[in-house]
Amino acid sequence: MELQLISLNLVSNRLRKKYKIKNINWDGKELYIESDYSVPTEAVSEIKTQLGLEMSYNVFSDKHLEGNEVLECFFEDAFLKRATDIHFEPVDMGVRVRIRIDGYLHTVDTICLEEYDRMIRVIKIQGNMDISENRLPQEGGFRHESRGYDIRVSIIPSLYGEKTVLRILPVENKFKNLDKLGMSKQQLDIIEKALQKRSGSIIVNGPTGSGKSTTLHAILNEVNKSVQSVLSIEDPIEIIDHDITQFQVNEALGLTYAEYLKRVLRQDPDIIYLGEIRDTETARLACEASLTGHYLLSTIHTKTTSDVILRMLEMGIEPFLISGSIDLIINQRLIRRNCPMCSKKVSVKKEYQQLFGITEEVKGSGCKHCNNTGYYGRIGLFEINEVTEKTKASIFSFQNNHNIENCLSDFNEGIGISLVDHAKYLLKNGMTNCQEILPCL
Repeated sequence: MELQLISLNLVSNRLRKKYKIKNINWDGKELYIESDYSVPTEAVSEIKTQLGLEMSYNVFSDKHLEGNEVLECFFEDAFLKRATDIHFEPVDMGVRVRIRIDGYLHTVDTICLEEYDRMIRVIKIQGNMDISENRLPQEGGFRHESRGYDIRVSIIPSLYGEKTVLRILPVENKFKNLDKLGMSKQQLDIIEKALQKRSGSIIVNGPTGSGKSTTLHAILNEVNKSVQSVLSIEDPIEIIDHDITQFQVNEALGLTYAEYLKRVLRQDPDIIYLGEIRDTETARLACEASLTGHYLLSTIHTKTTSDVILRMLEMGIEPFLISGSIDLIINQRLIRRNCPMCSKKVSVKKEYQQLFGITEEVKGSGCKHCNNTGYYGRIGLFEINEVTEKTKASIFSFQNNHNIENCLSDFNEGIGISLVDHAKYLLKNGMTNCQEILPCL
């Protein structure tokens, strides 16, 4: 009987890519699937549902879809969609697979436990982990050579099995210039002015995953590295910069942030990039370095710019060290950028019109380019606080009068453009929308 070719467009893109389906034919009685990998029964049932057919099937290829090939299918899908993480989450009846795109998780598949067991074995082997251990958390990593990504692996036992998260990091991460992060011209000018100094510091604060490291590397990109010595201390090193010397923190060997900072100060640096201020010793050394002819860039986990001062005071850092060392504090959040292909103007809700001073905003409706989310990529929401002479004097005098309210009141006078002000700038330029901004304010 003559075979009738069925359009592949009737089958979901996920199944076609996962099993490398080339053709689907129908002879009136049976369905024939031509693919590089054998299609399991549960997948065939899904194809039947999509085609509206009920019949047996034959597959031309007898190649089994082993764990490594299953993993490659998920990698290819994640790379294509710009995902930063892949989550494998064991549940009652299988394993849910989700990928993180622009900060949000999206479910892409559910696989059986047998398939997952084969795949997690491959992950452990590639990540130099113990394949026989399934009761304790493990961490590892490997490089996806063909696509140029470093894969960081975290495996933790859960109720229904081991939960695995794969962090996807580009080996050659392209540096972003400051003007590509979404800052206004006034904010860019403030940072450029601060970088003209020979000593001092810029502290970037915000929650985990808010893009602090990206901002600091963008600031470093503005520095003339050919005539200056730039050293970085990081944990982990996520962005490789061939123009600077980078040091990886290793606490197991005693190479902490503080210990490395003591050593690199003897290496004649002009600029020091310190990944994070975590403790009192590191904070004091950072302040002292800023006062002794070095420029320091670092991050700290606080909610507002004024909280940075409070945090350092709580650490026991002397007010004169804080007031003399810090030039700028950048508070930032990450928000999704409107998709350039499907964005259009829409009216703004009345409750937002007064807050942002607009009647219309630009918003994506969803298309193939943005995976029907309406967003493509992310952009920063920034507040820059200049530590003025008045602020320095107020912080310095805190040691005598301990008036924290006056100190913070003077400190907040250095905010030229607040988060709300910058939000208005982004909305006016159609970069994002109210729905994205509101949770950050």
